[in-house]
Amino acid sequence: MAAGKTPQAYCDELAASWKAFAAKLELTNDDFVRTTSARHKQVVQTILSKLHAEGQFYKEVYRGFYSAREETFLTHKDRRPDGTSTRLTGRSWSWTRRTITSGSRTTSNG
Repeated sequence: MAAGKTPQAYCDELAASWKAFAAKLELTNDDFVRTTSARHKQVVQTILSKLHAEGQFYKEVYRGFYSAREETFLTHKDRRPDGTSTRLTGRSWSWTRRTITSGSRTTSNG
């Protein structure tokens, strides 16, 4: 981390900078929530636990071109006929097989 700061200290400084910037622009908001706050963590945990209990998550093996740099799979619409990518970082794509956890398998008829 830059200047020997911990990730938390760095994020604390960024949050303070954004709050000051918003005040300078005379922007107002009802609340400023950080993902590291206890109340945010509790809400997210409650939502994810509910979705898990409903069976909304599943694991599946997915095969395709994957970019470790972008941490995402390349979709068919991102690939050109010659196999290159429409994305700027396309040169780092490699064929892979990964087990992923995903959302609901519900499909629509549209």
